Amino acid sequence: MAGVNRNKFVEAIKAELMPMELRETEGIKIGCGYVKPLYLQPMFQKQIAYGSKGFPWSTSGKVYDYGEGTYPVTENLYFNSLITHEYMRPGMTKADLDDVVRAFVKVWENRNEI
Repeated sequence: MAGVNRNKFVEAIKAELMPMELRETEGIKIGCGYVKPLYLQPMFQKQIAYGSKGFPWSTSGKVYDYGEGTYPVTENLYFNSLITHEYMRPGMTKADLDDVVRAFVKVWENRNEI
C-alpha cells in the first residue's frame, strides 16, 4: 500500500476518528483484513470435513493443495491490503462521512510519519 504498513495506517485512522454514537464501548469500527480465507482454515488445511477419513476430499481421488501461496491475490488482501469499516452505512450523515474522509486524507498526507 504505497510503502505504508496497512496495520499502522489503520491504527492512525482509528486515532483520528471518534467511536460511533451509542456504540462507544465497541471502539472504532475499522479493521485489517476480513475473515481468514476459507482455504487457510483448518478444515481445508487438514482436508477433513466429516469423519476422520478425509471426506469429502478422499472421495475424488485427486490431491488438493491449499497451502499458502495458492491464491496470492486473496492472501495479499487478507494479510497486507484490505481495510474494512462500518463507516459507510445507512443512518450516517454527510458530516459523519466527511469526518471519515478527513481522517483518511490526513493520515495519507502524513503517511511518511507512520
